[in-house]
Amino acid sequence: MQTQPNTPEGAAGMGRRDFLMAAPAVCIPAVVQGAPLSSGDSETPIAALFREWQRLTVAAEDRSLTDDECDAMCDLRSEVERQMNAIPARDAMDVLMKVAAFTAPRRRVIAG
Repeated sequence: MQTQPNTPEGAAGMGRRDFLMAAPAVCIPAVVQGAPLSSGDSETPIAALFREWQRLTVAAEDRSLTDDECDAMCDLRSEVERQMNAIPARDAMDVLMKVAAFTAPRRRVIAG
């Protein structure tokens, strides 16, 4: 395999579009995780929904859940995502929280 100069091994196969598609998944959750939920005195509606979305995401990954319970949690999480999408962002953090929720990987831990 031939690589271009000054590129890490294996990065030569990654195109510009691949990099741009991967950026939100890598950067935004880290930014949102450590940031305050709002810039003002009160929490925005999107920040409150994002907190609920995080709670449901963690709950859905619980290995002790049955498939039906996990499906119910994922359905609730999808409803929260729809609610977040319907509300206009008030600030940059709202935008980041929306993007983090919509670009988060969907995974199910398989008990075994």
